[in-house]
Amino acid sequence: MKTIFITLHNTFAIRNLFRSGALSVLLNEGDTRVVALVPEEKIPYYQKEFEDVIFERLPVEARDSWIERLFHFLTVDAIHTNSVKIQQYSQVLRFGSYASYLWKPIFFPAQRLVWHLGGFSWWRSFMRWVYGRLPSNYYGRLFDKYRPDLAFAANMINPDDYRLLLEAKRRNTKTMGMILSWDNLTTKSPLCVFPDRLIVHNPVIKEEAQKFAGYPLEKVVVTGIPQYDRYFQKRGIIGRDEFIKSIGGDPKKKLVLYAASGKASIAFDLDVVEIIQKGIVSGVLPADTQILVRPYPRYDFPKEKMAVVEKLPRVFIHSPVEHLGTGRDDWEFEEESLDFMVNSLFHADAVLAMSSTFLIESCVFDKPTISVLFDGYQKKGYYQSAKKLFDFEHLADIKKINALAFVFNEKELYDAINDALLHPERRKEERKNLVLRQCAFTDGKSAERVAKAILNYAR
Repeated sequence: MKTIFITLHNTFAIRNLFRSGALSVLLNEGDTRVVALVPEEKIPYYQKEFEDVIFERLPVEARDSWIERLFHFLTVDAIHTNSVKIQQYSQVLRFGSYASYLWKPIFFPAQRLVWHLGGFSWWRSFMRWVYGRLPSNYYGRLFDKYRPDLAFAANMINPDDYRLLLEAKRRNTKTMGMILSWDNLTTKSPLCVFPDRLIVHNPVIKEEAQKFAGYPLEKVVVTGIPQYDRYFQKRGIIGRDEFIKSIGGDPKKKLVLYAASGKASIAFDLDVVEIIQKGIVSGVLPADTQILVRPYPRYDFPKEKMAVVEKLPRVFIHSPVEHLGTGRDDWEFEEESLDFMVNSLFHADAVLAMSSTFLIESCVFDKPTISVLFDGYQKKGYYQSAKKLFDFEHLADIKKINALAFVFNEKELYDAINDALLHPERRKEERKNLVLRQCAFTDGKSAERVAKAILNYAR
């Protein structure tokens, strides 16, 4: 029997591996024992759902150590991308924070220096060499207890993942890692430790692993996006009448889906929703239109603004997750939540977002897709504005495909929604091209490919 360690420090990783079907393949197609390392407070919850998996506490102590904070600065700020450069300027120019006192004279120049150093492969290699020699025994007890055949880091961002890989390498245990999302290598993951094999969603991310981190291309495995399998399989879809009535809407009316994009857009999202609703009431948009708002899972809308928008007619706000308590990570994509997301996309007549992965997901369902790149009722400078978003590498890559309509003011927003509802066939070929570039595979078997890549290397 082969024993596989998997770090799962948030619900995105759980969704991508355990709720996508990959876990079933791991358990059913190999003589395999899966040991999942998760936050201690979630162990009882996961044990009820995944009875065939052994759960152990994820040692998170490393995250708060001064040495990890230092290396986060020296490596993440050294990711030599336009995305990180924009983030650094956005931080220093953010009004009303401690930036005014500390970032400008001290940390910002240091950030910029590190960013420039990150353009040199010798710097990245040196940081990786030093990091690999740090004393660490966070996982020693677990390795002694289970003696794993493979250590799999499902995120490749947190110290939890890197420390697991370091412990495995010191014990000559095979290692694998996975890039969780499309923006990780250009904004979050410097690959402080190279796993023996790296799983990525598509050839774009494969090239980024080599370009920005120096990872060998021949060790990269392209699998597709496992959490999108349910989209391609049309799994969990119910009738339009049933779905729209479940949110309190009218099945005979057009459904515009607005997906919040998280921290990048939270200051503007509800402004945009209000502007769309104003267009419906005033007659600029079709009267038979209603709006479904999907908040971003990890970030709550401002309460005062939320209270106003919730009362607007023809606006329905539905959380995409189940909350298990309080706090940033006390939520889960349960099956019911995932089914709701599939149905919201399938039954939408148009989809709007600023920079969310919904820009890809809506194209999977061939929906007219609009990217909102203005700040609602607010006027912000470039570095605090939605205007900057498509200068990030992962978004710039999809912009050139021309599958999305981009809007920069109210009039363009109204025109784009009207056109989407009247001519949904526009950009059909471009949407297909975007899906092929970002998803790599459209057969609904990406979770199986992920699992088989893990099993094949573990043998």
